[in-house]
Amino acid sequence: MATPAWAYSNYRLLAMPARLPQLQLHIQEIEDFMQTPDYSVNGDSVTRSHYEQMIARLTAEEIRLGGQAIRAAGRSRLTPASFADAGAEGVQ
Repeated sequence: MATPAWAYSNYRLLAMPARLPQLQLHIQEIEDFMQTPDYSVNGDSVTRSHYEQMIARLTAEEIRLGGQAIRAAGRSRLTPASFADAGAEGVQ
């Protein structure tokens, strides 16, 4: 499968709190890439379903990292305000 070069896929190498925003950028670049049509070149194909699975996995990780950021900030409950305060703005 042909794979694009991702600019923000190195989020796992970063320490918190930089990891969460980098992950959010990675999710956004995949979503942007998904706007291109499915195609096949020399037998290599790219389909949206592969990237939809990636988005689902990365979104689950985003939620987990958001919870870690909230706990690190000394909060015990997830609320919309505390989640935004932890640097997870833009999460839907």
